This record gives sequence, structure tokens and C-alpha cells, in this order.
Amino acid sequence: MLSSRSHQRRRVYLTEGIELSDRFAVLDLSRDGLGVAVVDGPVPSVGETIEIGGTAAVVRHTGRLRSGDRIHPRLGLSLVAAQERCAGFIVPGDMPVFASAPSP
Repeated sequence: MLSSRSHQRRRVYLTEGIELSDRFAVLDLSRDGLGVAVVDGPVPSVGETIEIGGTAAVVRHTGRLRSGDRIHPRLGLSLVAAQERCAGFIVPGDMPVFASAPSP
């Protein structure tokens, strides 16, 4: 199947039961985002940052998913990258990091 998406995705069906919280069920996965169905609670708006599975994600688009006789709101989420760490410390991007050792 030809796809215009920039990353390969794995389609997940609601019956597989992959849930990150009581509110969201996973529909598809990629390396930098995921699609979820809202199964309970309010629907976040586009651009809103939410927490899902202990990770921050930004809502990129919304839609609807038909499952049997029910229609669930669907969200496209982009995961927010965590801060990079060097040896357990947060390092600003404008500060170069390198290691040196005394020469014998």
C-alpha cells in the first residue's frame, strides 16, 4: 500500500487493547508520534499539549473513528522530545560538550 506519510506506522485496532490511560486507546504508532482514540473525557483541541503515558504530546490533528455503532474522537499526536542529557546532566544546546584527560 502506497503511503504519503513520512514515517512507517503500525496500525493498531481498538480490540487489541493498547491503552496508555483510561482516556486514550492507541490506533497507530510511529517513531515520533501516535494516533489515539478518545474513549472517555473531554477532547483536547489542536495545538494543546497533553500528557499521555507519562510523556508530553502535542495534538496535531483531530478526526473521527467509527467502531461498530460508536463514533470516537481521533487525535494525531506528536511526541515532545525529552531534554538531552550528558552523563545525567542537562546540557544547553549552545554549550559544546567534550571530554578531555591529562596526557602522560
